[in-house]
Amino acid sequence: MTRLYHDLYERTLTDLWPHLPQDIEGGRIADLGCHDGVMSDILVATFPKSRVYGFGQSRQGMDRARSLSKAPSWVEMAPSGWANELRQIAPGGFDLLISHGGAAMGDSLTDISGRFRPHIKAGGRLIIQVPVTLNGWMQAFSGGVAGAQNDLKTYAQLTEIFPKTDFDLKFWSSRYMQVFDDLTDLAELVMAQAARVNVALLAPTVEDTYTRLSGDNNVSATADGHGCAGLEHVFLVACRR
Repeated sequence: MTRLYHDLYERTLTDLWPHLPQDIEGGRIADLGCHDGVMSDILVATFPKSRVYGFGQSRQGMDRARSLSKAPSWVEMAPSGWANELRQIAPGGFDLLISHGGAAMGDSLTDISGRFRPHIKAGGRLIIQVPVTLNGWMQAFSGGVAGAQNDLKTYAQLTEIFPKTDFDLKFWSSRYMQVFDDLTDLAELVMAQAARVNVALLAPTVEDTYTRLSGDNNVSATADGHGCAGLEHVFLVACRR
């Protein structure tokens, strides 16, 4: 799965490139919820002259991150301490903070935004993955999603957190096709992504998820027997003026 995540994160950063700070030579970057370190490692390769900090709370995940790369500075602690640690590392703020499904359990989009907004330096960006879909599967597996009324309420709260006098706020999405070795790989990805964005699935095991995916019209097979599926990523991008 590490290779799969590497490909997904690399594709995400490629698509996000127009929204990333272009002048962060010698800057500071924080990967909030780095899990096994794949995104942090890609950020190091993308911005080799900047300092990358990978924040995580799982001992198992952080051990994998340390074995993957020595280049990022790994920070292992509970999410409740991340904001204070960010302040200690860079009192003037970070050039880029990115949360790719790395929220603490129970945190909403507005919770994450409010907590990390103070750590964006002038010209810097906070990028947060919005808990949405893998081609609609996550909504279906979790029994549906909140309606438009809640979405509008969230957006109103975000405009208060990021006033237009100080921030440029936008949402960005990317949809693309991804080839998997088989449906088991895809099922494991759905389960892992659900855990990362705090979605409780109705199909609680890889086997259950595999069974439901097998009957999904959004999944197709390639000529050599691999699975092919459409993926979607949606991000909030907040740039401090």
